Amino acid sequence: MAPFDNSAPPDHWRTLVTLAEDAPFGVLLLDRDGCIVWENDALRTMLGLAPDQASPVHGLRLSELPNLLDAGAGVMFDQLIAGEPMRDMLVDFKTAVGRPVSLSFDAQALRDESGAISGYWAVVHDATGGGREQAGRMLSVQRMEIIGLAATGVIHDLNNLLTALGGTLEVVRGGHSAGPELLAALDGMVRRSRDIAGRLLEVARPGTNQREPMDLRTPVRQAADLMRHGLGPRVHVDLTLPHLQVPALCDRTALLQCFFNLGTNARDAMAGAGCVSLSLQVVRDRSECERRGWPGRRYARLLFQDDGPGIPAEKAARIFEPFFTTKGDAGTGMGLAVVQRTVADHDGRVDLLPSESGACFRIELPLYLGPVEDDEPTRTLTVPLSLRGGGPPLEGMRILLADDEEALRLMLREALTLRGAEVTAVPDGPSALAALQTAQDDGTPFHAGLIDMHMPGLSGLDLLTALRGRAADLSLLASSGLEPGPEEAAEMAELGVRFLPKPFTLGVAVEALLTR
Repeated sequence: MAPFDNSAPPDHWRTLVTLAEDAPFGVLLLDRDGCIVWENDALRTMLGLAPDQASPVHGLRLSELPNLLDAGAGVMFDQLIAGEPMRDMLVDFKTAVGRPVSLSFDAQALRDESGAISGYWAVVHDATGGGREQAGRMLSVQRMEIIGLAATGVIHDLNNLLTALGGTLEVVRGGHSAGPELLAALDGMVRRSRDIAGRLLEVARPGTNQREPMDLRTPVRQAADLMRHGLGPRVHVDLTLPHLQVPALCDRTALLQCFFNLGTNARDAMAGAGCVSLSLQVVRDRSECERRGWPGRRYARLLFQDDGPGIPAEKAARIFEPFFTTKGDAGTGMGLAVVQRTVADHDGRVDLLPSESGACFRIELPLYLGPVEDDEPTRTLTVPLSLRGGGPPLEGMRILLADDEEALRLMLREALTLRGAEVTAVPDGPSALAALQTAQDDGTPFHAGLIDMHMPGLSGLDLLTALRGRAADLSLLASSGLEPGPEEAAEMAELGVRFLPKPFTLGVAVEALLTR
């Protein structure tokens, strides 16, 4: 199916079509002029269209549909075209066979990498049945929100990998032989890309309530990645994982939705600024396992803590009730109900623990006693350290490199070293500040810093602010696979920080480092 007539669509349109084809709710795509270009099978079923029947609305602007005009959607449609989201627009239709239906629309703009609007998508739900379907509808909306965040995270990770892969190829083109270790690293990058694409498909796939053996660290880590990309630049996400596997029977998609709900609740409670901590551990307690009917002598415990105002005691007993919310009209009351249901489906339990600050949720799950596959084996990649050399154009420059993507960090360290620089590479914000202090104490301050905007420990802006406060003359480059928002860009400009979008070539990076 090729519904896009007015221009070649961005790649993410194709991804949306692929993901939405089998969605259990209706999905409608509009071009940048607001004309309808595609709908999935679920929406066609709602409208009573036969599989081979041509859609009567293709090519029409959404604002031209009489039903939407009668519902007073003209103003909301104008806001949508201007880039504002359209929420909970209820419209009455008659299907192709004359059956009256009520459809609820949620829509927002699709943007390309430059931030320009390239089209619009709408999620459509059949609201004909009234209140009984509302819980399922809210869960579907939540899933679509997770898909959006997952897509953002995938773009970020793939841009990291493209930068690492392209830089390694530039090193090879420069005359350095590609030994077995380097070829293995390149193969690992390709496999990691495939893993990332699979992550997005996992999130988009409708829940099947089927669990499979896996390392519980994987969905916890993936949830933390989604939160770092999706909860906003002022929300820090700290993650503590054990070194050994935590085998469990998991429905990955359901767990991601469960953890995401806790993250969005924490963000809202903290008014968009604060710290969220996820800590996974294995507890050895044979009597507790016997009491709960869990196999073995150990079980998994995940602590989810935020530093918001906490939950009042008079409301704590009701927080898991469906449709009970502490957010007033802004809440659905389904987030924690989903958490409790998901944990129960995994034979576990979730509790709100007493906490001196913020809210702390404890999730406990039984372990799986059989073997599971290695936890994201391509997460840690090794670029050989045999590439050495010196010379212009970075001869004598001391560079602070901070990036939590190990393959990218190692590749950049080696490539910049080959160009004559002295590079200190660290994986997070606190390590960057410690390295800066050490260099200053030794009398060898850094000349430039290349800083990733999405790392654990400190947000990119907070790290850049701290670096600028301690080293006024340091040339700072911020880098990310995602374009900064207007407020973030304004703060970077005020700090005198330049932006280097990923993926970038080594030549562009060198030129940027040399530019003051």
